[in-house]
Amino acid sequence: MFDINKISECEHKLICDAKDNYGIYLDTCLKAIELSWTITEFFDHRALYFSSYLSQSNKALYLALMSLLRNHSNQSYFNIRLSIESSIMACYELHRNDLELLKYCEPDDNYKKSVYKWLENNYENHSKGLEKNKKMINQSFMHSNLSSAKAHFKMNIENGRFDSMLFDSVDIPENRRRLVVFIQIILIQLSMYREVIEKYPLVELRTDFQSELEIILKSYYSLNEYVITKQDSKEK
Repeated sequence: MFDINKISECEHKLICDAKDNYGIYLDTCLKAIELSWTITEFFDHRALYFSSYLSQSNKALYLALMSLLRNHSNQSYFNIRLSIESSIMACYELHRNDLELLKYCEPDDNYKKSVYKWLENNYENHSKGLEKNKKMINQSFMHSNLSSAKAHFKMNIENGRFDSMLFDSVDIPENRRRLVVFIQIILIQLSMYREVIEKYPLVELRTDFQSELEIILKSYYSLNEYVITKQDSKEK
């Protein structure tokens, strides 16, 4: 457990096995992330802060996916939350369009309130969708709690021992479900980017953005319906 090279080997194997374990779930997620990374074809210099936050959001998406595939649940959701916050701030900065020295390099509560209030007032559906996922993350993964700790901790009452594991004990079906949630969050972000860019065209969307988005949406709807059906069947 304390050999960092062996840990890296274990993580590499999990990544190598991901294609077989997650198939279309992983493919769809990767396509969504790729679209987010390549969403624009042109940046006006006035979109500097938009592009900065967009970059931060996209980096967090990749780190979240890699953590999920390597069975590090909390780390995955930490990065998803960062991506959500960064995506919203990116859109707000496109609206704010102020290239003076950014007063909010370390955003305070007043800045964050302005950002979220703006999103709620102007893009209510996206605000609700992202806030719903953010609350789920805050409740289950952002703070220390026994619910998330039990994924990497086992107690053997008979001999009074416990096992603490580096990798979370998460089965493949559960990670497939999480990938569907992950894809949903990225799709909300992509739709939000599109609407904000259309209103504040300091950047240009790639010409095939809408067609690529529709392909991902179609795959997401199928996966989501399948996951819900499987969950309903399991509960019965």
